[in-house]
Amino acid sequence: MSINKNIKINQYNGTDYDVLYPITLVENVTGAQPAITTNGILKGAGDGNVTAAVAGTDYVTPSQLQSEVGDMAAALSIISGEGD
Repeated sequence: MSINKNIKINQYNGTDYDVLYPITLVENVTGAQPAITTNGILKGAGDGNVTAAVAGTDYVTPSQLQSEVGDMAAALSIISGEGD
């Protein structure tokens, strides 16, 4: 029984990995998404695209949150009888 000692490290059973698992380049993929160039918080546009989210519209800003929390605290103190 002879043993093939000439198998290269990038082969499997004598077949090159490039033949078994060819590399697919992004530019060869139909419908591939380009790189996202938007910074910050992102949102899906619903059509497969991604755009920048708008503060105060797509998410609550810290000042909006602070205002709402303050309003809720005032309402709770009135309900509990501790407020005006």
